[in-house]
Amino acid sequence: MLDVGHANMGEGVDAAFEIMKDRKYGPRTCTTITAKRTSTWFRSWPMGGPVDWKRTMSLLRSRPNQYPLLLELREVEGMEHPLDRVNEVFDRLENLRDE
Repeated sequence: MLDVGHANMGEGVDAAFEIMKDRKYGPRTCTTITAKRTSTWFRSWPMGGPVDWKRTMSLLRSRPNQYPLLLELREVEGMEHPLDRVNEVFDRLENLRDE
């Protein structure tokens, strides 16, 4: 499993991806998508926080069908229609492209 948030807190997403990219995984393998900061246990929705999401998605696209995405989220009090927000996040991640 490639955990983007933990990779960002540690060696960096590029370095973690380099280590993990050639490993073969089973059907329950996923990529955990979340944003975490180094100094605190801060978990935010993707597209925020310190992760370079465009670069991250470019890395994941370089290995088609290897990394299903899993959002690791916390409940946000007062958020209306959280499943709509999840769909929006996936759409935004899928639409990030290198230019």
